[in-house]
Amino acid sequence: PEQAAAKLIRRLTPLECERLQGFPDGWTALPGAADSARYKALGNSVAIPCVTYVLRGIVLACDEADSNANAGNSTE
Repeated sequence: PEQAAAKLIRRLTPLECERLQGFPDGWTALPGAADSARYKALGNSVAIPCVTYVLRGIVLACDEADSNANAGNSTE
């Protein structure tokens, strides 16, 4: 019996899911919203810190490509 209890995994709360996704606490806590609706809303979203990281990488790559293109266009 004790071994079976040790294998249980606790479900994340909606608050914990909001924090993992990068949203402010209570972001999905609309009046009357059930936890299942909050889980669904969070499951249909993207993690904001990941989006920020990827977009910064794209900006850096574009800036580097522009710098390289402009370096090849110099008229000396």
